[in-house]
Amino acid sequence: MNLSAVFSAQAILAALFGLCFLLAPGWIMQVYGYAPDPASVFFARLLGSAYIGIAMISWGARHTTLVPRPFLVPAFATANTLGAVVAIHQAIIGQGNQLRWLNAAILLTLAAGFVYNTFSPRFAR
Repeated sequence: MNLSAVFSAQAILAALFGLCFLLAPGWIMQVYGYAPDPASVFFARLLGSAYIGIAMISWGARHTTLVPRPFLVPAFATANTLGAVVAIHQAIIGQGNQLRWLNAAILLTLAAGFVYNTFSPRFAR
């Protein structure tokens, strides 16, 4: 699994979700079957701003061999694995609509890519 491709996929998805949560949090929450309220809109915008930062970091790390990259791969493996666990739990308990499984699938796929590259012999530490 090509690490540059995993970074690219994460960058694109994080930018897409980040812009949605930042610019149209109420709309995206309704798409997922949740009723937006002022507090959830605020936290969705905070999440969107974090996703934009993740997108920028991931895009910049695609082709670099600089020192931060060995720290980013296990960090993103951990973050995406934890996110996948949370998303799968949310999907199992049945809150929201069927799109809840989309986030679980995306996070699980990104987690697999980063975990694979964390333990890959090709990964230079």
